[in-house]
Amino acid sequence: LPALLDSGDLERVEEARVLGTDWVRTLGVLPNEYLYYYYFTREAIAATRRETRGEALLGQQSRFYDAALADPAGARAAWERTRRERDESYMAEARSQARDLADLEAGGYEGIAVELLAALGSATPVTMILNVANGTAVPGLPAEAVVEVPCAVSSGGIVPLATRPLEGAFLGLLQQVKAVEQAAVEAALTGSSRLAAAALAQHPLVDSAGTARQLLDGYRARIPSLDAVFTS
Repeated sequence: LPALLDSGDLERVEEARVLGTDWVRTLGVLPNEYLYYYYFTREAIAATRRETRGEALLGQQSRFYDAALADPAGARAAWERTRRERDESYMAEARSQARDLADLEAGGYEGIAVELLAALGSATPVTMILNVANGTAVPGLPAEAVVEVPCAVSSGGIVPLATRPLEGAFLGLLQQVKAVEQAAVEAALTGSSRLAAAALAQHPLVDSAGTARQLLDGYRARIPSLDAVFTS
């Protein structure tokens, strides 16, 4: 990693292009690109004020369904265009240049699913990044927590690989966000709107308890079926 951080090759790394090579070198690590929203919150909000990612995807999917209904024979081609548009616009608010062609041609979740099925039928372990129960893979998180980590996959099953222990602010952020997720799950299972609001308020991207209440009220207004979930 130190050699990569000191070289010009860093500019070819997807995460570095999103967060900026200077900031990645400042951190001294190679962070997940989603951390852009935590390190550049103000810029992200400003860039998505006109249209959020969810709104953009809703428009893309709606156009695809309309096209597929109008021309069923061309549905696959329409989907490929939609997926390409989705991939090209991924985290566009964080970019000053187009995505690398190699990243676009890497495929989507469907490719990962096929790769996983093939690996599960092989006696030779294949390393894949998957969402699994933590166990002891990430020190500092509960064993039952869901984590996205490298795993050895074979006909013998899926085995999470140990990761380097995190320290300081990195571990703190991870634990805080995971605590929010667990509180949200508990809120859904118990039907507690109070716990749901508390979970939102504890998220590092939510700036006040009042904002958390507004978010929850907004979700319930937009998704009426949530009233059947949060009954207390």
